[in-house]
Amino acid sequence: MTTETTKDRLRLILGQEGLERLERATVMVIGLGGVGSNCAEALARGGVGNLVLLDRDVVAPSNVNRQAIAYTSTIGRPKSDVMQKMVLDINPEANVVSVQAFLEKDRVEEQLGELPRPDYVVDAIDTVAQKLQLASWCQELGIPEISAMGGGNKLLLPLEGEPVLAHTLRAIDAATLVDEIILATRTECLAEMAELCRRCGLQKPVRVVVGGETRTHSVLAAALEANEKARLIAVHDGARPLIRPEQIDELIRFGERTYAAAPAVPVSDTIKRTEPSTGRVLETPDRAALFAVQTPQVFQAELLKAALQSAVNAEVTLTDDCSAVERLGKEVYLTAGDPENIKITTPLDLRLAEAILAERRKQA
Repeated sequence: MTTETTKDRLRLILGQEGLERLERATVMVIGLGGVGSNCAEALARGGVGNLVLLDRDVVAPSNVNRQAIAYTSTIGRPKSDVMQKMVLDINPEANVVSVQAFLEKDRVEEQLGELPRPDYVVDAIDTVAQKLQLASWCQELGIPEISAMGGGNKLLLPLEGEPVLAHTLRAIDAATLVDEIILATRTECLAEMAELCRRCGLQKPVRVVVGGETRTHSVLAAALEANEKARLIAVHDGARPLIRPEQIDELIRFGERTYAAAPAVPVSDTIKRTEPSTGRVLETPDRAALFAVQTPQVFQAELLKAALQSAVNAEVTLTDDCSAVERLGKEVYLTAGDPENIKITTPLDLRLAEAILAERRKQA
């Protein structure tokens, strides 16, 4: 009777030679948040034998909903240490180098040069300056790199020579029915965002405020800073830079009539609802009734504040603000969106946005 091992199924898929190649490989994962920690776990389970892990943070309570290393038992512990222990629990034979440090943009070569040279690098950090320096280091040494866009950095990625967010802010500033602009961001980005707003030369009053742990917390923080006389609040995703000023005005007028409104485009792909654990298809909804919702989403001011506060109190995770209003049993109305109003999430989105802007210039 043979004894089953943890690598039997990997061996069936990859073959002995493929498995041995993975066991010899070294992968460096920089940033152990939602993307990085899940990636490191997958690499460990997939048979990679050597991992270099770098992150300066400790596990926070707000990490529990999305990060592989975040449990109530690991809160307060260094992410790099927790990840190292998890990897060794999965594969005791793995070699793991764990570093609790912040990758400094001016010391990338020095910091990483002291560590084992990787065969691949996974960039799961958020700050643009560090990402650019890391990409340059990898390119110089000929090391393949996989880079995640991140949550904050995509707003500062260059689109036709200017940050994505600059395009967004100027469109909002040009909307006739917008009276003020409030930008929610992380504490460490306050100065950078304030400087960006200044460089944009915006004509409307602008305030940059500290957001919160989640999207809902951040929108609520911004909404509470709005002028108390504001009847409507429009919430727009900074990563949608192709919105036109006239579209914003149209949505605000629609919101005046409905109290809760959002733009949406019909879904063109066939959608399947599946059983998450197995992937088994449970249902194929009629796509004629399905829409992809965009922003800006416009709400009666007090309704939005109440809906967001209720969601925060209930610790509900939401991906848009219409969902918060729907939780209160209130009606939300959709109006025609624009296929060009894309959200910048991947490098392909950036190239598409550049093509759209180029086409707009031709038609101007």
